Amino acid sequence: MSYVQSSTNVPDRLRLRPEDVPDDPEIRPSWIKYQLEVRGWSLSEIARRIGVSQQAVSYALRRPSKAIEGTIATLLGVPESLLFSERYRDDGSRRRGVHMVSTHRRRMVQDRREDGLMAEKRLS
Repeated sequence: MSYVQSSTNVPDRLRLRPEDVPDDPEIRPSWIKYQLEVRGWSLSEIARRIGVSQQAVSYALRRPSKAIEGTIATLLGVPESLLFSERYRDDGSRRRGVHMVSTHRRRMVQDRREDGLMAEKRLS
């Protein structure tokens, strides 16, 4: 992988503070993508620079990928644990097996369970 450096001459208006990062992990990927674009980075450019597919970079916004998370955090000038807080413990160590499940997917699973329960009731 190629190394991607963050610009050290980031204007103050673009410097991120912890309170700038959205708490909601469902909107955070879009926010991160926007922050990268404001700084002149597209997901495809990041992918090209580090030697992975654009899809891999996009997935890393929702699914754990330590190397890509590190690159994105470097470009934004913040720690990975700030951008992907649900993937890290309070002491900064990485959680294992953390995957984001969207609210939409949770609802689909719940709907299927309820449909199954309704079908069972009809059969009995």
